Parts: sequence; C-alpha cells; structure tokens
Amino acid sequence: MIAIFRDLAVILAVISSLIGFGPQLIDSVTKLVDTKRQYDLFSAYLNYGRDLLKDEFYRESANAFEEALKLQPHDIHTQIWLKKAKLLDALYKLHGIEPENIARLSFEVEFVIRSNSHDPDIYRYYYVQGNIRNVLKNLEGARDSYEKALKLKPDYGPALANLGAVFNDLKRHEEAIKTLRDALRSNYAEASVYNNLVFALHSAGEFQDAVSVANEGLRHFPTSAGIYNELGISLYRLGRMEESVSALKTAYIMTPEQDTDLFVQRSINLAYPLADLGRINDALSSLESAKDLMPESPHVYLALAHCHHKAGNDLKALEAYEKLGSLGAYPDPDDLIKWAQILERVKRPEEAGRILHMAVDTWKSNEKEMENIKALAIKLDDQELLKKIDGKTIK
Repeated sequence: MIAIFRDLAVILAVISSLIGFGPQLIDSVTKLVDTKRQYDLFSAYLNYGRDLLKDEFYRESANAFEEALKLQPHDIHTQIWLKKAKLLDALYKLHGIEPENIARLSFEVEFVIRSNSHDPDIYRYYYVQGNIRNVLKNLEGARDSYEKALKLKPDYGPALANLGAVFNDLKRHEEAIKTLRDALRSNYAEASVYNNLVFALHSAGEFQDAVSVANEGLRHFPTSAGIYNELGISLYRLGRMEESVSALKTAYIMTPEQDTDLFVQRSINLAYPLADLGRINDALSSLESAKDLMPESPHVYLALAHCHHKAGNDLKALEAYEKLGSLGAYPDPDDLIKWAQILERVKRPEEAGRILHMAVDTWKSNEKEMENIKALAIKLDDQELLKKIDGKTIK
C-alpha cells in the first residue's frame, strides 16, 4: 500500500511540475504517505500489545502500548489498554508495592471489575484482587476472589496455585491438596506448587505421598530449597531421620542468612532430627544461629526444650520451656506434659499441676496424651484435675 502511495507521489509530482503546483502537491502527498505509515505502525504496536497482554507479558505489553501512544497520544482506547497492562504488571505478584499503596490499588482493581463485568479477561482482575487480599491477610476474601477467577477460567494455573496456598493457610489441607493437584494438571508446574502440595500432604498426615511428590518436584526443580525443606519434614514424620537430616541440611545450606525468617525456620527444622539421632551438639549449634537472629522466637525455645529433653538435661529443658512461657506462647499438649513431668521431678508440684490443666484444656482427642496427663495427675494427687479429666471424652 505504501509503495502505491509512493508511485502516486511521483506521478503527481511530474504532472504538477508541468502546471506549476509541484511543491504544494508533493508536500501533501508526502504527508499522506507519512500518515499511512504512522497509522500502520500504531496498529502494529496496539495489536502486539494486546497479544502480549493475553499471554501475560504485562510489562512488555505496557511498553508496546506506550509506543503506540507516542504515535497517537490521544487515543483513549490505547490509554485504557495501557492502564490495564500496568495495573496487572504491578499486581500479579505485588513486587515493589509500598504497603500504603495497596488500598489505592485495591480500589482500582475493584473499579475495573465493576465496570468491566463482561470483559473476557476479568478473571485476571479477580486473581490480582486475591493477591491483594492475601497480602492484607484477608484469607477468606482472597479465597473468594481466586474462586471467582476460577469460575470464569477453571484451568487458570496461577489462581489454582494461590488458592491452594490460601487453603493451607486456612488449615483446609484436603482442599489444598485437590486444588494444587489441579494446578499441576493445568501445566502450572512451578516449584511453589510442589512446595505447597508437599506441605498440604504432610499436614494431612499423608507422609508417604508427600515424599513422592517432593521427589517429583525436585526432578523438575533440583535447586528448590523449599521442596527440600518440606521433604525433610515429611521424612522426619516417617521416622527416616538420616534422610530427613540430609534433606533439611540441603535446604538450610541453600537458604541465605539474610532471609531471616526462612533461615531461622530451617535451622529449627534441622535441629529436630539431629536431636532424635543423638547429635545434640549439632542440633544446638543450629539453634544457636537461629536464636542469635531471632532471640524472641517461641519456636526456637520449643526446639531447644526438645533437644535438652532428648539429652536428658531437665534443667536446660525447663529453662527453655519457661522462656517459652514468658513469651506468652504455650506448646501442644505433648510438650506441656513433658514440661509438667520435669516440674514434678524438680519438686514443683503446683506449677506442674497448672501446666497439666493447660494440657487438658488444649487436648485434641489423643488417647495416649490423656493417659499420660491422668497418670501425672494421680501422682500429683490433683483431684480438681482428675475431675476435669473425667469430664473429657477419650475418642
């Protein structure tokens, strides 16, 4: 088409030179050719930007729309496309967004959803709305947004993956397992999906399946510290201590100390199988690193109590339990019983009784735990506690 315009320009130039209007006509035709070229380039950028947006290359899509707007700055439709691309780029993973801007972005997403309810891409906005609510710790709101996205596009991998993670946070592990398996079936096989699926499986007591999924994940993502960590926990629950130490140590080594929360958690995880193998000094060394970084972490002191209990050091274990209590955190009944047993051995019966009352109050249908509580209550001759125990039903 542009070639035709050029030929026309040459012909008109010749004719116009004969009748005396050459310069004016040549200028007009040149402008016509430039306008046509500019329009074709504008359309190319616009269509390219739309294709990139569809394929979820949001930043690249925004760049294409910006180039289109350089050619036609006042095109309202391209301005809208640019706004959508930038909003999605900012919100898909919420990278680099200041907390004070979250509320504003949440409003913008809500506006897009309400004003574009028939847009075939609206599921993307439900997805980013879920991400915002997740960051704000509104887990039920996040769940609702992800489910709305999936109602419109049932095989949308990112929404399946994040919904599965939310189900884990809500302790709805069976639903997390199903959703995360669906994410893998949708070919959204990210390391985080395997990581969250293994967590859901071992949280639901499906330890062998957790190990199998973790090993599958590591075949695809051999450098994922998260999958190694969840594999180590699953192996620990199966009593495979040496393998657990190997996996957890790999996760520990791969985790940078600058990532304080993860480093501390993985130091704690590693300490448990080390202590159960009798490698107390190694376990304590791992915990000392964690303690230096987070001296007020209850999880550190619970792990320290476990290590000292395994080593038979009642006084050190008691010191760790008491530090735990001073932080206002109390463990599950199993550790409360160990705490009370130590208090009874060091001749502090009243405190032992108080801890046992807490164990009964937080008991969750574990028959062995209740039998241990009852045996210690008899030893302490705590009649009030025995009456409370009799009021409980052992399932």
